[in-house]
Amino acid sequence: TGQSVVPNPAYVQTGPPPKTSTGAGRQLASLNLQNFPGFAHPRGLALPYYQSRQQIGNFLFVADQTNNKLHALNSNTMETITSLKLPDPRGLGLTADLTTLFVSNEGDSSVSMVHAHPRHASTFMTEIKRIKVATGPRAVGCDPDGEDVFVLNYAANSISILNQTTGNVRKTLISNGIDRPYDMAVGMREYVGGPAYQSGTFHGYVANFGGERFG
Repeated sequence: TGQSVVPNPAYVQTGPPPKTSTGAGRQLASLNLQNFPGFAHPRGLALPYYQSRQQIGNFLFVADQTNNKLHALNSNTMETITSLKLPDPRGLGLTADLTTLFVSNEGDSSVSMVHAHPRHASTFMTEIKRIKVATGPRAVGCDPDGEDVFVLNYAANSISILNQTTGNVRKTLISNGIDRPYDMAVGMREYVGGPAYQSGTFHGYVANFGGERFG
């Protein structure tokens, strides 16, 4: 025996109603109305609802430096859902729980903390706060455990470390090995009983544009 799959009630409208109904949309709606066990919702699925929400995957965020805007796109249709005006958006870092986006503003020497959770329709793509960092921030990396945000200050040869919850700068790294930091990757914390060395630490790897160093 199968069971009916109930759509997630927290989905939000992510774009205007579709201009036309696609063949795939009509086919899915037809199958839903037949209510196959374990497949469809007994109430069916209206075509506009099917086409206008995000179907597969996550939203796509784009930093538009030309127009000083952050765009949120439906990654299935590539349609712009909404945009947010920012000083000079450059680098993007999304938290592992997909709720908060950190955006570096290179010309403003700041980082914008932005609501990215689509289920919170009233606050989605609004700026929570703006944090001052060193000169010329570019790449942004969020550690997957929800602790820190690393902001690479390209022009200042430094790295600002922000608290992922509050957005406050808790430390700024300055070292002879940091020479125009360009990009980075951050790994998960190696807890005891977990993978890797179980050291209780996590590692970040920074690519430097100058000095031919990677640290």
